[in-house]
Amino acid sequence: MSKRILIVDDAAFMRMMIKDILVKNGFEVVGEAQDGVQAVELFNELNPDLVTMDITMPEMDGIALMGRLRGQGVTIPVIASSADVSTETRLACQNAGFTAFLPKPLTGAALLETLVTVFGEAMPVLDDAALARNTGGDQRMAARWKARIPVEIEEWRELLSGKLPLAEALHAIRGAALQLGATELCHVVQEKPVNMPRIEAALDRLRHAVMGSDGDQSP
Repeated sequence: MSKRILIVDDAAFMRMMIKDILVKNGFEVVGEAQDGVQAVELFNELNPDLVTMDITMPEMDGIALMGRLRGQGVTIPVIASSADVSTETRLACQNAGFTAFLPKPLTGAALLETLVTVFGEAMPVLDDAALARNTGGDQRMAARWKARIPVEIEEWRELLSGKLPLAEALHAIRGAALQLGATELCHVVQEKPVNMPRIEAALDRLRHAVMGSDGDQSP
């Protein structure tokens, strides 16, 4: 079951960007709030598994909102994000009870890495639910795409061997991985600095997830 996340940010663009990252990586965005007051209402209504929260907002800022939620006995993870990366702000977030702090501008890799740490679980190697969504629920199409993955892996390795500049190769792999539901690989190729051993290991795990230990195609 995917984790249910509430996004709290007064900037519509930031909410859209965060939602895009989360949905593409298998999370469910159950609601969006543009200020602290709306966030309290949505939180009580939606009961999310995690909240991402801007610090500087009208009506009720992130620090005040966090105090309100913790005062209600809320114990779920809440991730703070802010362009203010001063020691004072970080300390205020820590004292308010935030689970983690992410500086803005927010990157997809940083957000996903934090979610992995917070939830204490690895990204799925192959997310069949994401593959089903990307194929519009067409099981035949999903099966064809999944059967194609071992061939794609070999082509990706060729790209990484120098067939394309590294940045272009990683961009191409990420796009294909998103479509195929290869969540872990999609995450790993976005990491900075680039870690080739981790990418190779993710490719091996993806091939194993599709082919099985004996090299036969998994159903």
